[in-house]
Amino acid sequence: LAKARELLAAAGWVDRNQDGVIENERGDPFNFEYTYSGGGEVAERLARYVQTQCALVGIRCNPNPVDWSIYADILQSRNFD
Repeated sequence: LAKARELLAAAGWVDRNQDGVIENERGDPFNFEYTYSGGGEVAERLARYVQTQCALVGIRCNPNPVDWSIYADILQSRNFD
């Protein structure tokens, strides 16, 4: 976590307004959507872990569980970053 904070700060991501979320120089918060195939215990636990770890370095992670068929379409169409 310390190295992650260091790398993020070096890239210009710091908590500029002391709200617990890091922002870039323009003030945009580091926020992303984590889409995954929901319904399985392992996937749900992994999503919570990712969200928790991101929060520890000031990143806002928004889990987005979707049905497997929708997830498969997202992957096939490469509709993700």
